Amino acid sequence: EAIGDYISAHTNKEQRLQALEVGATTGTLSLLLEKHFSRIDLLDSSKSMIEKTTKKLEERNIYHLTPIHGYINTFKPQVHYDVLYSAMFLHHIIETDIVLNKLGNLLTKGGKLFLCDLYTEDGRFHPNTTEGVYHHGFDPDTIANMLKTIGFAINNIETIYNFNRHDRLYPMFLIEATKL
Repeated sequence: EAIGDYISAHTNKEQRLQALEVGATTGTLSLLLEKHFSRIDLLDSSKSMIEKTTKKLEERNIYHLTPIHGYINTFKPQVHYDVLYSAMFLHHIIETDIVLNKLGNLLTKGGKLFLCDLYTEDGRFHPNTTEGVYHHGFDPDTIANMLKTIGFAINNIETIYNFNRHDRLYPMFLIEATKL
């Protein structure tokens, strides 16, 4: 909810904006934002997550949200998006710089990017047996510098939430950036 509230407060609700959620899992974040956008595509590499999301949307008669099974590196949408967001996605990506560049290419000029992930942590957030975890969080300034290099202005970086897991708090940052 904290992420959804932030995105909602920092996007223009007067325009009919099109959004993309990357690493959408079951679409929880997009469901919180569904009234703020004319279209939301939900991209996830897990077929089972996309199936759950599709069922959830059908049960709620929500048709302007479209679950898409695919991978960000090969995703070729029909449109450029006005807003792109992800929560807890980046630490599952091997080549962060390449994916950030791809995200930038999916946005319109002036489009907004909202990235939320864990601050650098000691590796206890995910069990050692969890597959597909390539980073134990990030220094948000490092991500911000990568974004600046590929043509973004950084609007804000803040701690958005403290995730409670395994009786520990894991702070999460949110970076808001605009494509120049």
